[in-house]
Amino acid sequence: MRTLRFTSLEALVGDAPSDFRRDQVKITFLAGQDKPVPSLVFHSCFCLPDGALFERFHQAGVRYANDACQSWCFGAFPEEIETFVRLLRQHPSLGVSRAPPSSPFFSFTICRSSRTYAMGFESVISETECSALIACLAAAFTTGVAADLVARWSRMVAPA
Repeated sequence: MRTLRFTSLEALVGDAPSDFRRDQVKITFLAGQDKPVPSLVFHSCFCLPDGALFERFHQAGVRYANDACQSWCFGAFPEEIETFVRLLRQHPSLGVSRAPPSSPFFSFTICRSSRTYAMGFESVISETECSALIACLAAAFTTGVAADLVARWSRMVAPA
């Protein structure tokens, strides 16, 4: 399978909800902790989550220890993923892949795949940027199980 790595969120995403039918997103807590913190994974209801897919986009030198524990996962409609990405686009610092900060707080990865290719984008962000990421999650997922998981996970990982 061919892998395409994008350095900008803009290069990966489309503009119509149908463009998000094969998307998966993983947000991993990277900051120091006393016990493992599950990653938050959501995927289009038109595809199954593939944890190994995210590893293709990991950045060298970043410790992804929480990937070893069970993730919190939910299916999302393409429209919800499109809303999340549209909200991310309003925060330019979140949509650029760059060298990890000295104290990484979160990794978020967006992947899209088919039988022949995998493409994705990962950004490793600092604590100062995490409130914007959490706000985008809360605004995109407002009902049902998704909203409950996002709210519970956000309380677990939000800076003190």
